[in-house]
Amino acid sequence: MSAPITIRSVNVPTWSTAIDVGIRRTTTADLPPAKPCGVMLSRALVEVLSGRRRLGQLRVHCSPDIYDALTGRVPAAASALPHLVSVQICEPADGVAEISAVFLCGDRVRALAFRLEGIDGRWRIIAMELG
Repeated sequence: MSAPITIRSVNVPTWSTAIDVGIRRTTTADLPPAKPCGVMLSRALVEVLSGRRRLGQLRVHCSPDIYDALTGRVPAAASALPHLVSVQICEPADGVAEISAVFLCGDRVRALAFRLEGIDGRWRIIAMELG
């Protein structure tokens, strides 16, 4: 069994927190429900990682460093369509959701975990691990 892959790039600066150009944290009450968003983003990430969806479709849903790391990632060799088996959502704090997903890619079972934070009125992926 291989070790999990942490996707995080140091090549892209983090969002600015300067008051005039900074990010606006968004509370859970001002965001769409986390469960359907988590399921939709899990499916989209699995499709991007397997080469079945263009990464550009996730640009608005990813922090700059996650998007950059995904840009440099080579999609898995074409195989059977990936199949999402389960998605679990946990909301440990206001404006934060943590998602764990299990999916099948061919005959392999894979795991995906990512953290969403409410930023500028939408859920954004700010950290991700693939196992």
